[in-house]
Amino acid sequence: MRWFVYLLSILFAGCNACTHPKPNSNKVVPKRATTVEEPLYTLKKTLNGIRVQQGKIVAYKSKNSPAERTYHSLVSLINSSKKQIERAQRKLSKLEDFAPLDELEESLTESIEIGVEELEGMQEELVEEYEGWTSTIAAMFDLKSHEVEEHINWLYEPNTAGNFLIHEWAYQDGEVLADDPFVIEKTIDINCRNREGFTALQIVMGKLIAAEGEETRKESIEKLYTLLRMWVDLTVFHS
Repeated sequence: MRWFVYLLSILFAGCNACTHPKPNSNKVVPKRATTVEEPLYTLKKTLNGIRVQQGKIVAYKSKNSPAERTYHSLVSLINSSKKQIERAQRKLSKLEDFAPLDELEESLTESIEIGVEELEGMQEELVEEYEGWTSTIAAMFDLKSHEVEEHINWLYEPNTAGNFLIHEWAYQDGEVLADDPFVIEKTIDINCRNREGFTALQIVMGKLIAAEGEETRKESIEKLYTLLRMWVDLTVFHS
């Protein structure tokens, strides 16, 4: 009987060892990550962010297609540039906590300051382009400020009446203004059709045929010439 009790005690001790292992004194405990970034890493990351943003702006400006150089991509670039500039300025202000900086860190700091200045200049050019968009559309359609963006969206998708902005321009009465080609230039597909199946050219031709007064006829002819100068594909009449 004793040998049986002795065997049970050995088994019980073994189970305890399995369920409650002793801590390994040789185990390496990872160090807690610091919450403060090293200045060199911060500087490199900040400078890289500026260069990437500058590259995006250069790529945008190199595009000529209205499908690629859209109003929304312009607005997005302006906003992201503003955030990048603010982020870089915050990082630079925190570098005082790491003073004095070594030679490499000082060089990177100077590069960031120059990069921020360059990016601010590029952002100003984008803002000027944005203001060109809004002021031109507002003047063409006699809009209030809160109506401009809605009309710009009609360049990319039809309004509730089923018209793109180029169709609204074609239906619009009045003489052709110097800025009128702007809408045609920014239209992704100059031969796009509205809900009724008409292109801008067909709308203008219809107005010309139906014109009763000399002034109305003259306005329609001017719009027709404006469209033709923008290389409208005349084969739409045969589609």
